[in-house]
Amino acid sequence: MYIPQEVRVLSLKSSSILMFAGASLTAIVATAAIGAAPQGKKTSGKGARTAAKQAAKPASGAADVTALVTAGKKVYAANGCAGCHAIGGQGGKAGPDLSKTGADPTHTIAWFEVQIANPKAHNPGSAMPAFDTSIQGKDRTALAVYMTSLGGTPKAPGAAAAAGATGPSTPGGVKVPPPNPATVAKIEKAGGSVREIAQNDNRLDIDFHMAGPTVNDTSIAPLATMKNVLELNLAKTSITDGGLAHIRGLTELTTLHLEGTKITDRGLANLAGLKNLTYLNLYGTQVTDAGLASLSGLKNLKNLYVWQTKVTQDGANKLKASLPNVNVVMGWDTAAPAAKPEEKKP
Repeated sequence: MYIPQEVRVLSLKSSSILMFAGASLTAIVATAAIGAAPQGKKTSGKGARTAAKQAAKPASGAADVTALVTAGKKVYAANGCAGCHAIGGQGGKAGPDLSKTGADPTHTIAWFEVQIANPKAHNPGSAMPAFDTSIQGKDRTALAVYMTSLGGTPKAPGAAAAAGATGPSTPGGVKVPPPNPATVAKIEKAGGSVREIAQNDNRLDIDFHMAGPTVNDTSIAPLATMKNVLELNLAKTSITDGGLAHIRGLTELTTLHLEGTKITDRGLANLAGLKNLTYLNLYGTQVTDAGLASLSGLKNLKNLYVWQTKVTQDGANKLKASLPNVNVVMGWDTAAPAAKPEEKKP
């Protein structure tokens, strides 16, 4: 079910809102008493003590963050994260050490929420499993806040996305009209999920890869009427070239996963108008050098994955001539090994 980010964290904030309201009312009463006191006279000891207590209370925002860090630790433990990751020397070694992960300025709450839900969105070669169905809503946010506290200052939900997060951001966030509920229902019925990019950015991330081969060209037909979609994951589905016609209008798309699908060169023609695309994964498809010509106008494309396709190094080089900033990942070093110099015989 499509649930806006602000609703997902409402339960975490409700108690603090009530506490804040009560504190504010008490402070107003105390202030009124002070203002009503005759000039030069002290307020009563009780009123002064009340005002002092209110002043000594921590800001509700700080209390919220502390509570989220505590909740995040519990989510981390409950999902066995320590089996692969270490914090402060405690935990596994299969994954990266997380002791200072919060010190990286690009590791925002939004970044961690994407990493938790779909690690391959950041690194297609990641061995970390996706937790998009097992860690959701307030638990995912809490875990993300906890991660920002490791080696850094814990960040409050709603902070503007930092560089590296998907899509542009502003100090006030990004607010667009919500999607049509009937269309969202069709996508979810077909096995897809519809999520907001971040708490302060309600543009969309649509993911079908968990449904796998059951998703076909008809399944993704509702995408044709969607707006404000930044990320789309169709990996390992049964879509074909014809299905890609349904996404040609998603002109705000920045990330597109097509790995493991049945698309060919003909289907790539439908991507020619996706001028904001920065990431495209074609791993394991039947795409060839000829198909890359359809991508030559995507001036914002930064990362293109063509491992285990029919693309050659010559084809990749030709694309780079049109898109000098693109990083074409072939999966291995395809350059021919240097010839060994002949040994001189004595």
